[in-house]
Amino acid sequence: VTVRLAAFDLYASMMSLLKKEHRPAWQTLLPKTMQVIGDLLNQNKQQEARIALQILNNVAEVDMKGAMVKPHLAFLVQSMTAIASHQQVDESIRTLALEFLLTVAANSPAACRK
Repeated sequence: VTVRLAAFDLYASMMSLLKKEHRPAWQTLLPKTMQVIGDLLNQNKQQEARIALQILNNVAEVDMKGAMVKPHLAFLVQSMTAIASHQQVDESIRTLALEFLLTVAANSPAACRK
């Protein structure tokens, strides 16, 4: 788990360092990050899932125009909505899922309207 979180953190760090024109090449990894979060939640590793969601929120904050999330928007909205509505998940995790959705909506409202 620690290796996956470290890789996840590295991915997010790279997104903040890459020039905007290079980010789309890395956007295909975004669904895999959601798979990591889902696996952690399924294994009841809520602390690690919280960290992963915080990292994903950092990616959303860096992605000011939504270029990273736009191709996966429907999947991400569905995933985050599922996390936010799951009562067995810690409230802080559900809040982070909602924060992700709000960040994406604020950064790329046009993509969210479609």
